[in-house]
Amino acid sequence: MSEENVMDLVQLWRDGETERFDEIVVKYQKLLCSIAYLLLRRDYQQSCQIACEAFAYAYHNPYKFHDEYSLKIFLCQTLITMVKEKLKQNDANKDELLQELLEGYKPDKVSMQRAAGDILAEKERLQEYILDNLETLLFEQMVMIILRDVFMFPFEEISEIMKLPLKTIPSRLHRARIGLRDKIKDVIYSGM
Repeated sequence: MSEENVMDLVQLWRDGETERFDEIVVKYQKLLCSIAYLLLRRDYQQSCQIACEAFAYAYHNPYKFHDEYSLKIFLCQTLITMVKEKLKQNDANKDELLQELLEGYKPDKVSMQRAAGDILAEKERLQEYILDNLETLLFEQMVMIILRDVFMFPFEEISEIMKLPLKTIPSRLHRARIGLRDKIKDVIYSGM
């Protein structure tokens, strides 16, 4: 769907053709759900719920953006704000969440034997380990790494989404990457 198409849909939606919003949702739902999924500790149900809430908020605020670029920024800002609020609510129940996480680990998964040629399983374990450690970073650092390194957002978009000066984005991203590297370096360098 081209940029002109999206803005035509937005204009039709603003003019009262509410079904056009469904087409906008189709264009951005995968992006929003994926970002929410990574930020919400890979909880698919909560991710979909938060993404729907972000779309609902956008639906009721059709004049908060002017073009496709600002629509994408607006949706991402809304989503990240909602995720941050959800995580704050969850912090009140942090001990319960920790207990659930610990119960969720199965000894057979952790103590899995390394079979010859089982590179795929090793890669999945490494990705899981990296994501687990990514979640221990500050929220801002986690968002920055996910937006830049997973979804390849340009610095300008990250700056607008996070409402931070553009000049600070590279150094903040660098510090976030160092923080993640420090958390995983023992496993990475030991060959897991």
